[in-house]
Amino acid sequence: MSKKLNVVLALACGLILANLYYAQPLISAISESLGLNEAAGGLIVTLAQSGYVLGILLIVPLGDKLENRGLIRFLIFGSSLALLLVGLASPKVVVMPAFFLLGLFTSVVQLIIPYGVSLAAEDQRGQAIGLIASGAILGIVLSRPVAGFLTGWFTWRACFLISGGLLVVVGIFFRRLPVKDAPPAAQPYLTVLSSMAGMIKSNRLLRRKIGAMALVFSGFSLFWSAAPLYLNTKLGFSHPEVALVSLTSLAAPVCTILAGRLADRGLGFITAAIGMAAASIGFLLTPIFGAQAVLFVLSVLLLDCDTHTASLVTQQSVITIDAQARSRLNALYMAGMFGGGALGSAVGPWLFSHYGWGAAAWAGFALSVFGLAFHISQKLSKTKKCLN
Repeated sequence: MSKKLNVVLALACGLILANLYYAQPLISAISESLGLNEAAGGLIVTLAQSGYVLGILLIVPLGDKLENRGLIRFLIFGSSLALLLVGLASPKVVVMPAFFLLGLFTSVVQLIIPYGVSLAAEDQRGQAIGLIASGAILGIVLSRPVAGFLTGWFTWRACFLISGGLLVVVGIFFRRLPVKDAPPAAQPYLTVLSSMAGMIKSNRLLRRKIGAMALVFSGFSLFWSAAPLYLNTKLGFSHPEVALVSLTSLAAPVCTILAGRLADRGLGFITAAIGMAAASIGFLLTPIFGAQAVLFVLSVLLLDCDTHTASLVTQQSVITIDAQARSRLNALYMAGMFGGGALGSAVGPWLFSHYGWGAAAWAGFALSVFGLAFHISQKLSKTKKCLN
């Protein structure tokens, strides 16, 4: 694993994962183009995230059964095809399944991360996964401003068509990477799936960790599916102006790097708790003080930085529960978190269209608070067990 290859894998993860988020600030533009109402437009993001969850649960375990490089290339080209279908689709009956397929194939990110780590020397694996993960987060952060700027300059279809073309290049490049075969004693596919269900059933701590981040990420996705609608339709922001607000999220990768260092010092639990609490505060600024542009910027800063901070340290704690099952634990964690995100993406536009921005913001606050309560319950449960 050279530094150059590590950077390329990080960029690839960022480019691929961004596809899940392009539609969030573009719901109004896509809905208007396809004749959808705002509530139905929210299903676009929900379908993409639902496909991503399903891909994590059903496709990612194939990494223990099939040759990794070939599987990764197949999924990358599948993502490219889905992006082209989205960019060229005109009837809504076509664009909906295309977004679902896009999410399904985007799960390849969760194969690239362990593949990249396997190429690194043992004493460099921490640095390798840190850089690849930061690239993935950067893709999430930049997806919204990129989508906004491209839509303002061209049309909403441009970002999907351009990304589809770039993924073809990425898929071709992956042909040059080394082959990593599956372990010869790999478990049967159905056995792997059933063992994941057993982990959830038997491990109460795992359920609480996943539940906490599912709630927090649900509120996060609710915000990003409803806020652009409010900025576009109520405050009169253009798509490039919404993109400028989204650029505040560039602080998130820096925060996650710092969070990782705190977690290495044994401060992961308190770091996640502070992140969840700060994210909750981000929802309150506009309902209490008024929907002003500067308050939206502060909300984005709090929500993006602190949600990703909490997610990173929680993910680290999840995958260390069992060293022999890290891939499956990671799949369960990501599936639970993005399952919550899919729910938030569906509820956000519906709440905004029926009850306005205030209702959406307070709902996001409630989800974050419940997530924080779930997180704190982990420590309370341990304390009670010790007392008994």
